[in-house]
This record gives sequence, structure tokens and C-alpha cells, in this order.
Amino acid sequence: MTPEGFVVIFVVALGQDDDTCARALAYTESLEKLNLQIIGGCLGGHDHPPAHTTNDLRELLIDSVWEASTSRTLQRDAAALLDNCAQSNPGAAVSKLIIFVSGDFVAEDDQRKELGSLALWLENQGIAPTFCLSPSRSIGHSKSPRLLDRITTFVVEPLPTKSSTAPPAHTVFLTECLRHNWEVHV
Repeated sequence: MTPEGFVVIFVVALGQDDDTCARALAYTESLEKLNLQIIGGCLGGHDHPPAHTTNDLRELLIDSVWEASTSRTLQRDAAALLDNCAQSNPGAAVSKLIIFVSGDFVAEDDQRKELGSLALWLENQGIAPTFCLSPSRSIGHSKSPRLLDRITTFVVEPLPTKSSTAPPAHTVFLTECLRHNWEVHV
């Protein structure tokens, strides 16, 4: 049985966030294999039509990355995606927004606060935010392939402990998500 509906994805990526984009594209490929409808948007993508395939999302990310130089458009770009969902699927309601974001994005105080504001705004709209957090470049990458690199299944990791190498900004972001009961996949 194929569920009815669609998956709404929003990618928060700046010019240096190739890893975040790659993870979002891998996820949309997984969804396409399941024959699920995709509606995707991204930071800087408010003037572009939403993506409905992995290739569409790849092109959207490439076309809009330079327009995504600031987080000040975060809510506007997410709202444009949600408006497009409402127009293309009258009568259907978005109940969850999957947000791909890099660890480097949440490491900046202003950007992290704006992401939190977006999540609160989504909740006020009746939409649950689900964050898919890519590791920060400052943490480094393992040389061995990990399940996270394939991203067909999300893995939730515990909050960093005092001995963790995770920057404090990640702890602040994850604590805020925990306080609001926002879903986070790392």
C-alpha cells in the first residue's frame, strides 16, 4: 500500500554546505524509490518553483545557493514553500516539515536563533518541524563509511556529554529542540 500525501522538505544550506545538500538529495532519492511525492524548497529559493524530484531539488539548490547568503530570509523562504504546497494540493494540510540544516549553520548564534524562530512559527501554523542536522565541519569526518552517509535511515544520537568534541553551539541547539519536543536526526 502506498500512503497518500507528500513529503515536504526544506534545505537550509549556504554556499559551503555541500554535505547538507547531498544528504537532502540522498533522502529524496530514497523517497522517489518508494514512489512518494516530494515537494522541496530551500533557503534562497522563494522565487523558484518547488522541486518535485531529486533532479529538480539539485537544480534548485544550485540555482539558489548564492541567494542564500543570509539567514534573514529563512521564514520567508519556508513560507513560500508552504504556500506553494497549499496551492498545488488544495484541501491537503502540511503536518510536518523536514528541515535539513548543517551543524555549521546552528553554530552561529543569529542563525540558530532564526532557525528556532522558524520552528516556533511552524508550530503556530500547526506544522511540526523535524530537523536533520549534518555534522559541523569543525568536528571532522570519519574515513570509514557510516550509515549516516547513506541516510536511507535516520539515526538519533544522544546529546553530547561534557567529554564530547561537539561545539557548545550544537548543545545549545539540541537542548532547545529537546525543550520544545522538536524531532532531530543527526
